[in-house]
Amino acid sequence: VEASELTYNLFESQYLTQNKPVVADNIFSSFGDLEIYNLDWWLTKYPNAQVDVSRLGKQCQMGFHDYIHQFQYWASLNDVPYLSDWKIDTVFEGQTGKYLPHIPNFLVDWPNIYPDENPGYFFIGPEGTVSKAHTDAHNSHGWLLQIQGQKLCKLWPSSLIPYKDYEPMLLHLKPGQGLFIPPFWVHEITALSVSVSVQWRYLCNHCDEEVDAE
Repeated sequence: VEASELTYNLFESQYLTQNKPVVADNIFSSFGDLEIYNLDWWLTKYPNAQVDVSRLGKQCQMGFHDYIHQFQYWASLNDVPYLSDWKIDTVFEGQTGKYLPHIPNFLVDWPNIYPDENPGYFFIGPEGTVSKAHTDAHNSHGWLLQIQGQKLCKLWPSSLIPYKDYEPMLLHLKPGQGLFIPPFWVHEITALSVSVSVQWRYLCNHCDEEVDAE
């Protein structure tokens, strides 16, 4: 679906309340040239930043410059280190609007406040980085927006338990596209190339329910 044609009411009636994923094209149309956010931009802006990188199920801190410049090496490993959950307000020093001037209205899709009051995160990594199969924290739902590179997204609805016994829905996310991941859906995301993504997460209206992804 074209992002410019996806009104909030349409999103709510056809996807949000139906618990149905959707890919929106040209979701960054008002953001300007996405090439602005290539790796050189990140390195220029954050040459001395210390970031939390996930590998082998653990978080470790390292220099952002070192992480980026070792992408080729990281991609050769079986478990590729991943810079994930880098808070938008941290990246843009509280000046989000200066860099992301327009958020499509369907992204502001639920009146509840996410617990940490900062539902936006960046994900940056080389080819092969994986967010292993999971449901989002607090059973939230969210939008995954692709800025650079491509990702393979595998999704399983919550009705398919155990999810491993079923074939997933497969979606390829390209630059400028956004994927709505409904609450309780198990999803696994793999970078097919050097990738920069941003995600906004929201609470559902029945977030106290639990889903066993296993």
